[in-house]
Amino acid sequence: MGNLLKKEHKKQSERKVDRPVVDKRPKQLLNMRIIFVIGGPGSGKSTQCDLISKDYGLLHVSTGQLLRDEIVANTERGTKVKDMTARGELVSILPLLLLLRERERERDAASLFHCA
Repeated sequence: MGNLLKKEHKKQSERKVDRPVVDKRPKQLLNMRIIFVIGGPGSGKSTQCDLISKDYGLLHVSTGQLLRDEIVANTERGTKVKDMTARGELVSILPLLLLLRERERERDAASLFHCA
């Protein structure tokens, strides 16, 4: 039985479908370099990102800091984020993406996010 499954898997993997490769990303994103640093609380992500950004002239954007700033500013979104975290919930992706988009448009980030 095991050999039969292996043979069927081999047959499926040998099938090739010719499909055109289409890159649907905006052209300005094609040359953009984005580095994600992931780790648990207190693992040194911000420390490492600060060093990397200074050494390579990159912009360090911390989603955690963006959320904390939003809470301190006492915005409607900040209140929702504060309530979510108080309940022990993870913040959904939409507020994070909106904050990142807003951060991208700020003056000091504009030249670093822009890729020609």
